[in-house]
Amino acid sequence: VPGASLVRMFSDRTFHRSGLCIVGGPEAVSDAVFALVKNSVTKIDLASPERLSDETIHHHIGAVDLLPFHPIGSATMEDAAHTSRTVAERLGRELGISVLTYGAAHPSGRGLAELRRQTSFFRRNPGALSENSVDSQVKPDYGP
Repeated sequence: VPGASLVRMFSDRTFHRSGLCIVGGPEAVSDAVFALVKNSVTKIDLASPERLSDETIHHHIGAVDLLPFHPIGSATMEDAAHTSRTVAERLGRELGISVLTYGAAHPSGRGLAELRRQTSFFRRNPGALSENSVDSQVKPDYGP
């Protein structure tokens, strides 16, 4: 996406996870993250035999588990929170993904650990985590 740059990436094959750091203006980052999520949810098979037979899988909810947004340069935390909410709303509306927000992106400012305790995140049954919906005590902030 023009205006967005991938500046860091790691992949951890042992735990079947990757992390990426994308920087740029709010609109470019929003578009890049949306494209990344759309590609990920269509290509990552959470029910693959390899994944389901592996006991070392990192805890997660869905193909994309975490999308933190951090301000850099002259951007403020509210700028990052606004970008996060914009992406969350779009993921829910266009892709039908349930999205839970935390930190500055959520009205209560709830923390990530608190949110994860209220969901299926800490359950070790990989099959339970392969469904599209989040097993949660909390209603999604965006999406179904």
